Amino acid sequence: MQILGADNAPLAVSGITFDGDNKTNKPLFIDYTGVTGTRRADLSVSGKFVNAYGTTFGWGDIAALKIVGGFDAVHIHDFMVENVGRAAGTTTPGDNGSQGVQLFGSGASNYRSAVIERGRISNLTTLDGADTANYADLDGILAFQEIESGARAPVIRNVELLQVPGRGIKMHAPNPGSLAENVTVTRSMKGVGKGMAGGPGHSIDIDFQHGDGVIRNITITYSGDAHYTKTVPIQITQVNARAADNRLGPTIIDGVRIADTTNPSDGIKGALISVLDNTPAARETRSIRISNIYDEGKSETLIRTNKLGTNVRVDVELNQIECDVSVAATRTSDLTPYLFVKGRNIVNRNGTLRPVKVTIAGAISVLDWGDWEGDATIRGFARYTGGFRGMPAFTNGFRGAGGGVEAAPIYGKSEASGRVAPGLVSLINGATWTGPPVGQYDSTGGDYTFSIRLLGSRHHDYARWRTGPGGTTLVPFGAIVGATIVKTDIGADTADAGKVVVWKHGASQLQKVSNHTGSTIRFIPVFND
Repeated sequence: MQILGADNAPLAVSGITFDGDNKTNKPLFIDYTGVTGTRRADLSVSGKFVNAYGTTFGWGDIAALKIVGGFDAVHIHDFMVENVGRAAGTTTPGDNGSQGVQLFGSGASNYRSAVIERGRISNLTTLDGADTANYADLDGILAFQEIESGARAPVIRNVELLQVPGRGIKMHAPNPGSLAENVTVTRSMKGVGKGMAGGPGHSIDIDFQHGDGVIRNITITYSGDAHYTKTVPIQITQVNARAADNRLGPTIIDGVRIADTTNPSDGIKGALISVLDNTPAARETRSIRISNIYDEGKSETLIRTNKLGTNVRVDVELNQIECDVSVAATRTSDLTPYLFVKGRNIVNRNGTLRPVKVTIAGAISVLDWGDWEGDATIRGFARYTGGFRGMPAFTNGFRGAGGGVEAAPIYGKSEASGRVAPGLVSLINGATWTGPPVGQYDSTGGDYTFSIRLLGSRHHDYARWRTGPGGTTLVPFGAIVGATIVKTDIGADTADAGKVVVWKHGASQLQKVSNHTGSTIRFIPVFND
């Protein structure tokens, strides 16, 4: 059934069952695309929408309930969607897909606000194989909204999603106020095997594509073939830069519980949470707070970040998280000098030594990475023992990847006794700081590293060197970073004007840092990181 809109004409559809009998691709289609400007009315819809099916290519998307166009407020409530399917090859990947509920703003014909609540969506299927690009577009709720002054993003709450293998909730609404709460997801069906262009795909159960919003009180149950490809339960993506009068708000993910009985040999989750930035020209600072996450299953990473923090400062807070992560706490595909992460009360049940950060391609990423900070409540994210990764050491076992040293890294300055005391070093212009001899803190037969973190530098400069087994041979590593540091391997201070010189005295093997910048510097020396 299709309902066409009229200016300023409110509409209510209540308690009716729309049964497509597998003979129509849209049991109920409400089309207000011609309604724009101030003459937009309210819409209220409830009822059952079942047995939508698409059989012919070119019919467009398949949706049990489709609402398009200009409304003031949309209220979809007390609804049930069941059995949305399509024949193989009847969709255009990335364009025409299958949805339980589709809510779409189109240009100037936009909805100003929407609430979707108290509903159940079950059984989205297609005869396309899971390894085809056509399988990708299966969305339980798809909500697209145009940017509009005064508009509010959709609110989705008290919704159950059962057997929705592509995206449970897919929202692209770059206006303030997006919310998904009290959502239950149950899935055993195969996830998406290929993306729109035929590349690797993955299912995402809650997918916000506008860079901010609130996701809270989410309960997910996985079983069977749910991780046929690497599931990501929750993803936040910033797809488009925001206007100057519509800046990003905070991203809040709070209260996610995952029951996972899938067999790990059949695949595990790729990341518990993915927070991506696909707008390299954007200059919006971001605040991301992730808390109260409990995952009974296994994942490769806790967070995947893409290029997040490459161009602008991003502050991430992690608190009260328990998981089983096998690769890394976070995984990134770029240097991220402006990514700042603070973690508390985090437990990785895996209990193995893992790096805090690696690259997606597996290549070594050196230095200039931003900062992770943890405290004594961090458990199970410690040190990488399989080779040097060029990362700053992490306090309390949370910062770090290092060359075969399993002990905690040692921060601080050298005392007269030769020990290393925690703390910062303040070094006036023209002065030299002396550390302990090279190799004093190396592990038996292992590598030894020394680096400094120069505080107050925009680029978070590091200088670092590394010795081989036994601490006897100096191996230069990361010799110069940024414009302020010079490292000399052996001999005397080079006295380069405007530089910080990190060097090793040839006879005494003492590590030294000399300041020739013209002003006082502050830095943290790090040993065995």
